[in-house]
Amino acid sequence: MGCREAVIRLDKLEAPYPPPESVLAALEKGLQELNKYSDEGLAEELRSELASHHGLEEDSVTLLGSRATAVLAVLGLVARLRKRRPRLVAPSPGLQELRRLLESHADGVIEVALVERDESWRIPLDELLGEIGRADLVVLDNPSDPTGSLILRSLGEARDLLEEACRRETIVLMDESFYEFSGFSIADLVEPYPCLIVMRSMEQAYALAGTGLVYLISSDKLAQELSRLVPQPSRLSLLAGLAALRNQGYYFKMVERLIAERERTRQLLLGLSGVYAYRSWSSFLLVRTSIERVAEKLCSQGVAVAGTTLGNNYARISIGNQGDNNSLLAALTRLLMEESKLS
Repeated sequence: MGCREAVIRLDKLEAPYPPPESVLAALEKGLQELNKYSDEGLAEELRSELASHHGLEEDSVTLLGSRATAVLAVLGLVARLRKRRPRLVAPSPGLQELRRLLESHADGVIEVALVERDESWRIPLDELLGEIGRADLVVLDNPSDPTGSLILRSLGEARDLLEEACRRETIVLMDESFYEFSGFSIADLVEPYPCLIVMRSMEQAYALAGTGLVYLISSDKLAQELSRLVPQPSRLSLLAGLAALRNQGYYFKMVERLIAERERTRQLLLGLSGVYAYRSWSSFLLVRTSIERVAEKLCSQGVAVAGTTLGNNYARISIGNQGDNNSLLAALTRLLMEESKLS
């Protein structure tokens, strides 16, 4: 049901800061044209600028209106190619915000358990490679939700995965929604490995969660197939995306600021007895505590965080502004003090 009464919301994968004035001005102009449908010219312009910004071929970029729409498009593509509902390989835990959607449109999910290693989580590559032959589609998030970890950390590991997947004609969807925070991407491998599709989002690093704007990077052939399966993003989303891309300085500073605040908050969490905060390459932290039902108890303190499948003493905490993060730390400290009195 979520935490409806919370004043401080750190349960959503949202940027804590608004977009710049240039984006707001573009949206205001778009509102004056709300009677118009989405514009193919705007879509081509945004595709071109995204491709140029990332050093990609324009034809390799497919625009979509949400991560859910992107995932459904890929599932639909694989279903058309295999002429059946696809069988998936996915990490556990992983893909937290998309899990139910994937499970409801697949003919079963083969889970590969992440393992804790060096303050973070990794995917056992040998086990993953061994499962590819049983699947039509491999879906990975890197960094991973809810762990915040880079579960694949080298292009060598990625090539090993893609060699096996392409050999077996299995599609790989790599969700890189937090790429701007991790700095690691395999998007350059879409040309040599045509079974690869990379998903990127403008929701977090560009503070455009309200638009849901995402894009897929793939071979020209797959991009043509995907474009037939998806509606074009709304006119407002396209205008916001274009304005955001043209103000890189603002977003570079925002991401830098969020990373610094993430590290400050993590160190303060690590200073609390009974709390462990894993290393993160995203805009959130995975936290393990000695507190049972920690998300529920933080909600009672007015702070919303997301639970996870790892156990009710774990929480995924989005990085907010400094004031919100300090309120979280204070709430956790109160809960830990209450727990110590009971023990």
